[in-house]
Amino acid sequence: MPTIEFEKETIGHILQGRKGLHVPINQRSYQWKKEHAEDLYKDLNGAITQNADEYFLGTIVVVVKPSVNDIEVYDGQQRLATSMLLIGAIRDYFFSSGDTQTARIIAEESLYSPVRQTLLPETHFGLSGDDNQFFVNRILRSPDDPERKNAKPDPKKESHQRILDAAEAAAKHVEDITKTLPTADKAKHLHKWLDFIEKGARVIWVEVADQKTAFRIFETMNDRGLKLSAADLLKNYLYSLAEKNQAAVVQK
Repeated sequence: MPTIEFEKETIGHILQGRKGLHVPINQRSYQWKKEHAEDLYKDLNGAITQNADEYFLGTIVVVVKPSVNDIEVYDGQQRLATSMLLIGAIRDYFFSSGDTQTARIIAEESLYSPVRQTLLPETHFGLSGDDNQFFVNRILRSPDDPERKNAKPDPKKESHQRILDAAEAAAKHVEDITKTLPTADKAKHLHKWLDFIEKGARVIWVEVADQKTAFRIFETMNDRGLKLSAADLLKNYLYSLAEKNQAAVVQK
């Protein structure tokens, strides 16, 4: 059996269907700052505004342990968690608008599902030990849940404040993409976003057999070769926009 397998996936399908997904104990806490979350949401907004079928968000590297229904995420936790923050903000919009049924469905599809025996929420993606309980209580739970209202960040953990900042960016983004729309179109537009996250927010799912292989792939993707300069990135961006004028762009 191969030690490395590749599969086309989407962020939405991963959050909806991959059971036992979590960050292993030896991985870092939530690291993205507010501007990183804003960049992700702007990228998605650009694709949705242009009616693109899909947008590529990179790779998700995991170690799968089927015997214990366990999937450890070694690369991609920031994108998964930040996508959940956006889905949570969309859920909150429906809840605050009085559509609690839609809000519940969104949560149970992509954020958490109640465990039958305990009725406690089991997150569809668990963060590191430092962040997970705060993330569940403050972000994933329903806005009217007392646990959410009482959830406070640990001042000794900078990652908690980063989670709050990114959640603020998500809420602001939901406000921005709906504020100019007629009331009747706001929900429709947010459903379009949820559909895109499910069907168009494309990633490559890289499944490996052990931690050693996961670390090697992560290192290869992040610490090999010469880094692209700003000029290289700008040229590549302009070339992507050129369409029939690519030859002229290259010449210039």
